[in-house]
Amino acid sequence: CMGPVDSTDGRGEVAAPFNRLVAGLSTSHQVSEGVKSLSKALAAHLELGALAEATLRELSVRTGCDAAGLLVVANGRVEVAGSHGVRDAEQLASAQSVLNALRTAQPTMLHLPADVVVRGSLLDFIPLEVQVLPVLYGVVPVGVLVVAFARTSSPEAGTVLNATLPGLAVALKNALNHEDLQRVAALDPLTGVYNRRFGLQRLTEEFGRSTRSGDPLGALMFDLDHFKVVNDTYGHLVGDRVLQAGVRATRPVLREGDVLLRYGGEEVLV
Repeated sequence: CMGPVDSTDGRGEVAAPFNRLVAGLSTSHQVSEGVKSLSKALAAHLELGALAEATLRELSVRTGCDAAGLLVVANGRVEVAGSHGVRDAEQLASAQSVLNALRTAQPTMLHLPADVVVRGSLLDFIPLEVQVLPVLYGVVPVGVLVVAFARTSSPEAGTVLNATLPGLAVALKNALNHEDLQRVAALDPLTGVYNRRFGLQRLTEEFGRSTRSGDPLGALMFDLDHFKVVNDTYGHLVGDRVLQAGVRATRPVLREGDVLLRYGGEEVLV
């Protein structure tokens, strides 16, 4: 809809501001579409990994960022939920700028070369600008969004990022709560190991993997002898402690990747 500015008469004088108006409307439309697209991505996923992947993919398109990482605070630890264009994203979890954002709940803008030293193994390019944005659920940081640009970011990119953060906070909180519920549902409340339902699901998965790969699969079941006598003599509270002690004695002799579950009352399956 741009009008040619090719004269000095009244039409020429009107064309320039008209063109600026059209450009402004076009930019506003792009920002609106970007926020709408990101909102759809946030609403479409409850699993943390899928949520992070979809969000960072949309951010790269809508803001023009060249790399991004999303970190969450889970069980008192900073963990990488997802990354885009980052070689070794795990380094972000210990980056001082990320930890500062969580501590102060304040965003940080880093400009090269004065304000940041880039680790050669982290990115495939030298960023001109890095934004470290705390994701706040109310006043509590639930995560940090890190975006890097090979050039100076546009004002529209900043608008999209700022408009996305509140929705991202809610989506992250929901995903973390979902993970907690999944973990609670999978565990036996007395012993803290997998319960029968979830444990047998894992057994089915491991059996299928063994069948496909031809790797051996071992299963070991044992129970606690005379457990009824313990309950009858000393009471069920002592019986519970005996069960917990049995599990504690089993854990150290298992290998990483072995699955431990409470199969029945005093029966355990590995």
